[in-house]
Amino acid sequence: MVSIRLQRAYGRIGGVAAAFAATCLAVHSAGAGDLEPPGSTASTMKTLDEIYTRVGEALQPWTQVLVTDDGIPAPSANAGCNSSRFECLSPDASQVYRTVLDRETGLVWERNPHAGSPVNWPSARLECARRTTGGRLGWRLPSSAEIGSLADLGRGLPNNHPFTSVSSGARYWTNTVFTSVGGSLFANSGNVQALTMDIGAAGATVTNVDSTEGRRFWCVRGPNSGGL
Repeated sequence: MVSIRLQRAYGRIGGVAAAFAATCLAVHSAGAGDLEPPGSTASTMKTLDEIYTRVGEALQPWTQVLVTDDGIPAPSANAGCNSSRFECLSPDASQVYRTVLDRETGLVWERNPHAGSPVNWPSARLECARRTTGGRLGWRLPSSAEIGSLADLGRGLPNNHPFTSVSSGARYWTNTVFTSVGGSLFANSGNVQALTMDIGAAGATVTNVDSTEGRRFWCVRGPNSGGL
């Protein structure tokens, strides 16, 4: 008699366990779909022509060449500003712009580069670091590639550009260092050999000179693309 009662009890326990297991399996099956991805993941690979640089709210392909002849006409004090390529920023009290955004590169340049007496390379770097043009810090010497990007092949700065105080043949320091013979960053005199950019009517020419020589400087603001 006792044996029969135990068998019935065990049977009831087994039935409850089976029902509980079935309930858990149903809940798991119902929620499993929520953990699955909604679909196949699209490829994130892009071609070069699909890579864009954000400049303000506009997106420009990296290969696009922007025109400069649709800006403010002369004889305005802001002549050349606000073309497809060059957007002028930082107006002073007289509403004359002091900085220029190059939409092709995303770099911001001083509209009026140094036009005073030439200075040596360390002084040029220091002067740019001290600049507060447009009420902003963060200015520096450009790399040779950056300042070279301002010039058009065979004719120097593009037509109707907004920059002032840029004389033909002016030579500007860059932050690109020339490696002298022997692999050293220093010449025999112990001075850095830095590249300069000569922006003339026929285009831009890069030369290396001793850092103690005098050149002008043209400060830029933006991510550093190279140099010291």
